[in-house]
Amino acid sequence: MLEISKKAKKPLHRKGHKIAIGILVFLLLVFFAGVWYWDNYKEKIIREKIIAAINKKSNGLYHATIEDLKIRRIGNTVTITNMVILYDSLKYAALVNTHTAPSTLMKITFPRIVLTGLKTPLRKLKYRLEAKKLQVFDPNIELISTHEKKDTLSHDLAKKLYKQILGNMDLIHFDAVSFSGANFRSIDLRDREEDLAINSMNLNLVDIHIDSLSGDDSTRILFARKIAIGSENISWYSSTRYYQYIFKGVSFNTNDNDLAIGELHIKPQLSETDFASAMHYQSDRLDVDLGQVMIKDLRTAQVMKEAIWAESLDIKTTSVKLYRDIGLPRMPDKIAALNISEQLMQIPLPIMFKTATFPNLSISYRERNDKTRQVGDVRFDNSSLAIQNLTNMPSELASNNICRIDASTTAVNLIPVRLALVLPLGSVDGRFFIEGRTAAGLDLVRLNDMLGPMGLTRIKSGHMNSLHFKFNGNNSGLNGSVTGLYDNLKIDFLEVGEDHKINKRHFGSLLRGFFIKDDNPHKKDPVRVAQVNYPRDKSRSFYNLIWKSIMNGITTTITAGKGMKGS
Repeated sequence: MLEISKKAKKPLHRKGHKIAIGILVFLLLVFFAGVWYWDNYKEKIIREKIIAAINKKSNGLYHATIEDLKIRRIGNTVTITNMVILYDSLKYAALVNTHTAPSTLMKITFPRIVLTGLKTPLRKLKYRLEAKKLQVFDPNIELISTHEKKDTLSHDLAKKLYKQILGNMDLIHFDAVSFSGANFRSIDLRDREEDLAINSMNLNLVDIHIDSLSGDDSTRILFARKIAIGSENISWYSSTRYYQYIFKGVSFNTNDNDLAIGELHIKPQLSETDFASAMHYQSDRLDVDLGQVMIKDLRTAQVMKEAIWAESLDIKTTSVKLYRDIGLPRMPDKIAALNISEQLMQIPLPIMFKTATFPNLSISYRERNDKTRQVGDVRFDNSSLAIQNLTNMPSELASNNICRIDASTTAVNLIPVRLALVLPLGSVDGRFFIEGRTAAGLDLVRLNDMLGPMGLTRIKSGHMNSLHFKFNGNNSGLNGSVTGLYDNLKIDFLEVGEDHKINKRHFGSLLRGFFIKDDNPHKKDPVRVAQVNYPRDKSRSFYNLIWKSIMNGITTTITAGKGMKGS
């Protein structure tokens, strides 16, 4: 019986062995099926997870599509083709109704993204991402301003950015990141007009490292150890759309911290006549062209704090054209900036340039007269400007608040002039000192193209030998002296007829002729030096104060001491 029972147990043992083998075979089949499925469908799985993550992180506001995603084991390379991220208009409308809509919407197209040298296992990508290189080719990014709520800039922007970029991750690290041929534009959702455009931008970042400590690392910019950026064209419009700002050939890199701009333009969008009609009050219409702008040794740490600190600013060519119609009324109760120091302090961005040079500067001022309605043109060509200590930073002013400006120019394309201006920046009373002198030799008749339309004066004859002025001033006005040496001066004073034509004022010319001194000095008399004490009109600019004071001195010199009154 014992032998029979032992024989009866053998089939059970063999049956269990077969079951174990069957389970093992099944598991192997499942494993190999899983491997086969992963090898064949892993790209689809990852693609779907990326799309789902974008939708989830944006709470359904954004949807993504990916045309293709390829993973190559050689080099651990991931390639994404034609990835598009769009906002859902219905979801946005629902957010508007609940007053939770964002201030900015996005439309993004990535024709090609290549991730090379992936170091993180795929199963851990949820927590960290490490790779050798990320390349983004020809992306198109569109930001749409919704006006739903205000965005605020933070001085600790990097600390907030890393949280948004990381999400639930602990670390993102790339040895290098590059964006090539990127195009960016910003538009207004209400009128669909373009506010900002950046074309053909290339961005290269070295040693990108984003973790919980990134916001405190002052040695990095945009989380990178080194950065190089360039763009063929950057442009945007002013809030009134009266001007367009254009930057061409922009480049910057942290190897030498130099910012170069090939061209910079401030272009008016209205003609002189249309601009004056649109403004209703007197205002300067600007037309500015700058060439070969170079900012040397720009401190990136200051840039991240929304400030500009650099060793030098150099602009090779500068053209500034201004137009004003003084037949329009002045804006009621408008108070102009009292001095250059105050103008600097009104700049919303803290700046510091140890030196600023403008070696080839041209300025044109066109003014439409209120009586003649003709336009006179005053030009300053072949000019140069050198500035030392150009700043509005309180910390810099505490150590040195003296700004010096040295300039040379050719006034009205005829008169060489040299100027020196000293400004104690930040002074309460706006103190300044200015001195200027002209070179000898000018036929004054050549000034009639300017004096007729603008000053109702015509010079019949006269020769200027030199002009020298020296003023001390503040916010209340200035005082000083003007010395003009000339001879054989004959002047006609003009009037405007009912037909708006300029005619000679016969009786006025005869009467005023009694007060005109033909020369200075007169024969053996001492040189007449005009003493100027000119009050400041706080509705007029600092430059108007200087010009009016010089003209006061000249008039005093040629009219036997009967100078102009402040106006």
